[in-house]
Amino acid sequence: MQQRLARLSSRAETKKAVITDALARSGLKKILQEDFTLSLRPGTAALQVIDEVQIPEKFWREQPAKLDRQGLISCLKQGDEVPGAVLTNGSQTIAVRTR
Repeated sequence: MQQRLARLSSRAETKKAVITDALARSGLKKILQEDFTLSLRPGTAALQVIDEVQIPEKFWREQPAKLDRQGLISCLKQGDEVPGAVLTNGSQTIAVRTR
């Protein structure tokens, strides 16, 4: 059952990526149908850690040391510079609403 779930999830992600790419290439932002609406929207910014050694202590959690990714993302979104980390542009994603 786990293998089947993984296979179905992989197929769904592949279909989602194909639809997102097709919408982006065609310049369409929204498709309206009787039973659903499909819209292309920007994704959220993703954190990319370039060099963990440079990141200040306030973003590390104690026992065991673990990077406070949410705190780091919040700080970067506010416009602060944090050595060793930047926000990347989020990839586009699709939203499907059913009626």
